[in-house]
Amino acid sequence: MRSQQEMSRDEGGKEVTLMSLGKPHRPVARGILFSRDPSTIVGGERLGQQYWEVYVEVAIIPNESLIRNFQNLKTIGDAARKSIAWPSFLVKEDGR
Repeated sequence: MRSQQEMSRDEGGKEVTLMSLGKPHRPVARGILFSRDPSTIVGGERLGQQYWEVYVEVAIIPNESLIRNFQNLKTIGDAARKSIAWPSFLVKEDGR
């Protein structure tokens, strides 16, 4: 897991809100965008074109299921203070 200081400006560092997959999309967590690079590995899988790496700072809805489970992480609450992959279309940059 990388710290914020290890990120380059091109990779991220912006505060974001993770939205739920189900409609209506609701905020499920707040975090920091770590990477948009499709070759980045998160939880043993490449991000690909449709996922971004996000560090979850605060779980808003802790029982929300992760879209990509890995290790023993199954919910947003499990992923608090960890880096996860989240679909880019469900990542909202704060202030936008």
